[in-house]
Amino acid sequence: LLVMTTICTLLLAWGNSVYQKALAEKEKELRMDILRTFGVPFTEDTFFSAFNDAVEIEKDKRTTYYFSLGESKQAAVITTGSGLWSEIEIFLLVDIDSETIQELRVLSHGETPGLGGRIEEEWFLDQFVDLDISEGVKVVSERADVPGEVDAISGATRTSDAVMLMINKALDGAMSSSQ
Repeated sequence: LLVMTTICTLLLAWGNSVYQKALAEKEKELRMDILRTFGVPFTEDTFFSAFNDAVEIEKDKRTTYYFSLGESKQAAVITTGSGLWSEIEIFLLVDIDSETIQELRVLSHGETPGLGGRIEEEWFLDQFVDLDISEGVKVVSERADVPGEVDAISGATRTSDAVMLMINKALDGAMSSSQ
């Protein structure tokens, strides 16, 4: 029994070590992506100092805001929310000066393939590029050329609504924190 406990403990410790390294690498890649989108030059050697000099981080319960300290006001936001079947994690790049979304990415989800899982399809994500957010984001069944409107995913109303709610909460936080 002692031998089995020792083996299990060592395997768990090793698994945790591998997981922590992968998590740290994922965070580093994300932060490098943020620097690139903010237009901050860096090399592998200068990455950490460039990030610390160019980005301010704020966090709340389910959202992390990365604010550019450069001339243009930009925010990269990572937030999570509840979809129909799973937690959805998104990355949002916002130009605060022009009140537009520059990019939306779905980082993870467990929604139904072919329905809610369509949130990661290019046609859905492309609707958010240069989207006017001055009046928030509305997911609708038929767009009427109103600022902030995007097409919902047919058959995935709850997932579409969840993404809209996550985006609007993230935008409220980004806009109010940048003041």
